Amino acid sequence: MHVGPFVNTSENGSTETSDNSQKTTTPSSNDSSKTPVSNQPVDDNTSDNTLLASITNIEQTDSSLKIGTLIEGVVSSGSCVLTLTKDGKNVTDTVGVQALASSSTCEGFDIPIVELSPGSWKISIEITVSSKEAHLSDSVVIE
Repeated sequence: MHVGPFVNTSENGSTETSDNSQKTTTPSSNDSSKTPVSNQPVDDNTSDNTLLASITNIEQTDSSLKIGTLIEGVVSSGSCVLTLTKDGKNVTDTVGVQALASSSTCEGFDIPIVELSPGSWKISIEITVSSKEAHLSDSVVIE
């Protein structure tokens, strides 16, 4: 007689449904932990056209302004265009991209300090590698 009610419950599907709902509850717990994962594909879609890069250092010496960058991924060709802007005056420099061991960099910007008047300059760097681009900005005060 115990076999009969067990079979009937299984045939009704109510027990299976409650088992499935328990299984559904478990993935729901996993879904909440996957929330950051859901955000990652958005970043991946953005990175289809966007290159991940950053300005790593801005250094003023007596003779020049040096600006360094970091590009995620190893690439050996591309261009980096620096534009410094202050009071409607632009100073530009273009360099290539250099591959490193596990990342890449712009070959380095080295602007003679005599080209820059004292004060706050806006830094804008556009990096292009294949069909990907990065737009970086910062500022520096020339003394």
